[in-house]
This record gives sequence, C-alpha cells and structure tokens, in this order.
Amino acid sequence: MKKILIAVLVIIVLFLGFTYLYVPAQIEFQVRKYAVVNPVAASRVLSLEKNWKDWWPQQDKMHPADSIYTFNKSKFIVDRELYNAFNIGIVKNNDTIHSLFSLVPTSADSTQLQWSAVLNSTANPFKRLNKYWNTNETRKEMETILSSLVSFLQNQKNIYGMEIKREVVKDTLLVFREKVSDVYPSTASIYSLVNTLKNQIKKAGANQTNPPMMNVIAIGPGKYRVMVAIPIDREFAMNDSLSFKRMVRGWILVSDIKGGPTRINQAIIEMRNFVNDYSKIPIALPFESMVTDRMAEPDTSKWTTRLYFPIVL
Repeated sequence: MKKILIAVLVIIVLFLGFTYLYVPAQIEFQVRKYAVVNPVAASRVLSLEKNWKDWWPQQDKMHPADSIYTFNKSKFIVDRELYNAFNIGIVKNNDTIHSLFSLVPTSADSTQLQWSAVLNSTANPFKRLNKYWNTNETRKEMETILSSLVSFLQNQKNIYGMEIKREVVKDTLLVFREKVSDVYPSTASIYSLVNTLKNQIKKAGANQTNPPMMNVIAIGPGKYRVMVAIPIDREFAMNDSLSFKRMVRGWILVSDIKGGPTRINQAIIEMRNFVNDYSKIPIALPFESMVTDRMAEPDTSKWTTRLYFPIVL
C-alpha cells in the first residue's frame, strides 16, 4: 500500500513539476508569414476595416459589428489600430488572449506579417495545462487566418482594384490637340477634338495605329485643359492647331479598366498609389486610351479604357 501511495505522490509531484516548469505563468506564442506585397500598400489596404471581410477566411461567420470576427471557436476583436499594427483580443473558452498583429517591411515588395499573443495562465495546474493546449489551437487558427491574408495581399487586384503591367511604349508618334475650357469637357466636346484629328490624319494619308487618347487636368478654379491625341504611323504637314509628340520607347504602366468616369478616376488614383508605393519615377501625366467609342456607347459601365502612365523605372 505504501508503495502505491509513494508512486501516486511521485506522479503528482512530477505532474506539478512538469506543469509549472513547462507551462509558464504567461503563455507567449507567435505566428509569422511573408507576403509578396509592398508594405505601404498592405498597410493602406488593412487600415480600411471594410476590406477585412474580403480576406477573412470564414465570411459566413462574420459578426454584425465591424470590428469582431469569428473563426472556428474563437472570436477576434480588433480593438485598436496602431502604426502598421493592430491590437486584437482573442476570446476562446472564456479566456481572453491579448495579441498584436504587425506589418514589418522587409523590402519594396515584401512584407512580414507578424502576430504575437500572450495569455496569463493560472496557479491551478489542470487549468494551466488546459490553457496551454488551447493556445496551440489558437496558434493554428492564427496561421490559417494569416495564410488567407497572404493570398489576398498577393493578388494585385485586391490592392489596387486592377492589374497593372509594365510594358515598353509602343505608340511613339502622336498627333495631338489641346483646348482650355471653363467647364469639365463633355464626351461630345472631347470627340469633337478627336474627329478633327481623324479628319486631318485621313486628309494627310497617314494611318491611325491605336484608339484615341485623352487627358484632362484642372489648371485653376473653373479651368480645365484637355489634350486629345491619336497614335499615327508617320508625320505629315500640319496646321497651327495641331502638334506632334514623340514618345521615348521606354517603360510605361498599363491597365485595362471597365466603367465610366468615376471608375476611371479611381483607377488613376490607384495607379498613382502604385507609382508612389514602388518609388517609380513618372515622366508624364497618366492618360486614357479610349478603347470603346464613347459616343457610340452611352452606357458608361460598358466602356473599356486603357490607362497609361509613363515612368523611368
């Protein structure tokens, strides 16, 4: 009988010793993953909480409150946004785990996603060990959540709303015309300039090589300058209202956009974001290639526009 009692005591002592030595008073754990995405762009996207629902892995279990997300048996509460970081409370089995999710820049096109968490344990050895096992489940949940975020961030359309490609300038010769207006130019007024150019090209026996292009900028209160250009295959004798422009056969950013003026203007903003994110050097203003004949298609949602943004690098 004594031997049995001694054996039980030894087992209890070993269990207590293992629990208190192996499981600390504060259980700390961390998950890291890398995403091929610009750090500034990743921070900009995550700073808008409306974007979180697009990458959260269990969208069918979204909580009505914007800052509360559910995954498996855990509830994740985004309670504070910091610089490139978020305080996230994780509620699981009546325990609250304090965590910090951070974006760590590693290069111009790489970001480390780092999620650190800490849980205060208890003096009760059984509860202490149970909390430790629960944190292992939570760690796996965090890994799944970060994997979902990595997939989201590495899709360029999720960052900029479009695919942006770098190409070599193909249309190196343009004939163009400028006009200053007291109102934002209408589609009809823009195509009036386009038709003038087309008539001159046809009259000169030259050929149009791609759809007409346009650019509108505000030059003052109630003043707009519109430039319309058409790519052609050769120069010809011109009048005072026309000019030629030769483009350097260098790099240019290109993106195809579907939609009307609001969508196009937003795409221009995002293309500027791309230029700033990756420290590209612009050498001209972005301009629109009107792939769809906008006079023939009144439904702006059906317009296709190719955006161009000349850069050095």
